Formats: sequence, structure tokens, C-alpha cells
Amino acid sequence: MKKAYATDTLDMSFPGSDNFILSQVGEHERSLAQVAGAIAEGKAIDLNDLPTRLEFSGPDLPKPMPRIFARGVFLIVAPDVAEVLSRFDLGVGHVWPLECSDPGGYAYFGVYVGEEKSSWQREKSTAKRPGHKGKFRMDCLSLKRGDGSVVLGPEALEGADLWVEPSHSTVLAFFSEGLAEALMDLSLADELPFWECQIDE
Repeated sequence: MKKAYATDTLDMSFPGSDNFILSQVGEHERSLAQVAGAIAEGKAIDLNDLPTRLEFSGPDLPKPMPRIFARGVFLIVAPDVAEVLSRFDLGVGHVWPLECSDPGGYAYFGVYVGEEKSSWQREKSTAKRPGHKGKFRMDCLSLKRGDGSVVLGPEALEGADLWVEPSHSTVLAFFSEGLAEALMDLSLADELPFWECQIDE
């Protein structure tokens, strides 16, 4: 049976994650706040306006350093995760290197999840709860208990391997089975909590 996966990026937080700050370098048509707002509303953006620098403002770097986490509407990933993502179809999404100027010697890439699919089956999905501005969030507690489900239509099997659904908050990202399995092979289970989605064909 074909399937897909979803993750709530708010579950990727860790102690000290708020100390990582994304910023733009140089002049841009849109501020970072405007770019983030456009992404949250599902609007197209200019890739030249994406943030280019990642700085750490805390007293001590996390140990071990995270390999994937979220900062606002963007994902921040380690080079091995970026390499896997680059092998898959991201649609209008984008992966790019970030300038990390702190003395920690770490390296990260930014990920913009820009592709949209309208595959979520609202009536058949039971693991849902109200989100911001009329959108939905996954009910992860229901999924953990095993009494909830996320159901997608066959459209989920077409096109990009990483996407968002316009009916859901942008904190929810969806992955094709192939991409999810490739990321699972990196032993990211503790940092990237996947939830299996049923495909209603």
C-alpha cells in the first residue's frame, strides 16, 4: 500500500533552538518578516529574498548539534540531510547553504518548503484540530494513541516529494514515501518525528 508521511515542525524544537537566528545579508526587495508572511499565506516568493545567514546568540552551542530543526517557516538542516533532499523533487521549494559565521565550526543549509498540493481528505482524517486563521493542525496526541488518522488523496503521489497543504498551517510538512525513507536512513527519528499518512486511492 502506498503511503506518505507528515511532520509537525513545532515538534523539532530543542533547548536553545531559539538562539539560532536567521537573517538576510545585503539589500532585499522584501524583509524577512514579509517573506515569512508570504510563505505562511501560500504566496510565491523571490528566492533572492531568502535568509542567507545563521547565527547563534546563546552562551553555549547545543551538544550534540541538531541535524534538522525549524526556525519559523524554514527548516535548518545539516549537510547530510541537505544532500538527501537535493536528490528529490522539491517543486518550487529550495535548499541553499547558509553562512554560519560563529566560531562553532558548524555548517547548515536552509530549506524552503514551497510546493503545495491539495490532497488532504478533511472528512476522512480524524487526527485534526483547529489551527491559525481557519487552517488545521495535526492532532499528534491522537496519532500517538493510535486512534486518529491523516488521509490524503491520490494527488499526494504526484509531483514533488516535499510539500505543504493549503488547508494546513505551514508548520506541517508532507513527505513522499521515498524521501521519508531516505531521511529515516539517516537515523533522524529523535529529531524528525514522522507520522504515516494513508493514501485513499
